Amino acid sequence: MRKGRIASYQVCDFNLPIAADPLLSRGMMGDRVIDFPAITQLVVAAGYHRPVEVEIFDADIWSTPAEHVVAVMSRRWRSLVPPWLNSTHATTLTPASDVPEEAVS
Repeated sequence: MRKGRIASYQVCDFNLPIAADPLLSRGMMGDRVIDFPAITQLVVAAGYHRPVEVEIFDADIWSTPAEHVVAVMSRRWRSLVPPWLNSTHATTLTPASDVPEEAVS
């Protein structure tokens, strides 16, 4: 890949079975099958050093209290994405609250 070919990097996990609306099969990072360290390293190797977005489209997660979703997402983000990035944007996330982690999907 040439540098500059990736326009954005969005992270979520892939829910199985696929929802009736496939768009709604984008789950919480770390719940399913995506190898975030491997993919993030490939993205960085391709020259991408811009912000990373968390993009979750999952009806069950949407119905969970926002404070809990943000707390779980924050912990998952810090363990699955920034360790594999070589840029400063990965460390700007505010620490999560002390909400205990439970499955959100």
